[in-house]
Amino acid sequence: MVKNSNSKNHNIKILLDNLNNPDWSVRAKAVFDLRKYDDSKVIDALIEELKDENEMIAAANVDIKSTSSGTLELVFMNVALPAFDASTEVSVDIGEQGTVTFGTGTLNYEGEEDNGQFKIKRSGTLTLAPTGTTVEIGDDLRIDVKENTTVNERIQTWYWDGSSWISVLDENITDTWNGGLVFYRSEAKAGGSTVQVVADTGSVTWTLQLDPDQ
Repeated sequence: MVKNSNSKNHNIKILLDNLNNPDWSVRAKAVFDLRKYDDSKVIDALIEELKDENEMIAAANVDIKSTSSGTLELVFMNVALPAFDASTEVSVDIGEQGTVTFGTGTLNYEGEEDNGQFKIKRSGTLTLAPTGTTVEIGDDLRIDVKENTTVNERIQTWYWDGSSWISVLDENITDTWNGGLVFYRSEAKAGGSTVQVVADTGSVTWTLQLDPDQ
């Protein structure tokens, strides 16, 4: 019995050393080895020893014991002139180890207003290539998403001089959305987990929906 206890303690010490190893691949393997311990007290003690970066590795590879699939929808709405309302969605798959894989997609939008004296047109394309990681929060799973969305937009304005439209502005704008989104699996399976940004001119709404039967 003493021999087995000493051997177990030796293995735990090795695991602790590996969890703090400067080599990322060694730390990652140690996280997977951590799952071999059934004793919750042992696991809690080990987690206490983890550095922040190692906790991130553990979170990124959390074993959620099931797969999930669904969609991430983007709705881009402008209520100011010119008004438009466009949407698109990309696929999302969450693996058993908590890995998140998104599809890619595009959203095209266009709005034009003309009051006879002044005309404005706004058009553009959003290119979506999201990435994500997962963190286990009690019985739930938090899904952190980077939008990784590029914006290419054109704004044009004209005024009527009595006989023809005279161009006032013709500008191309590029931007990147990557502020970060946070969703929860329980909400995503119960109809949708939503993050919305609202301004006076309109809104951007992201909704993650996962198959409730998975």
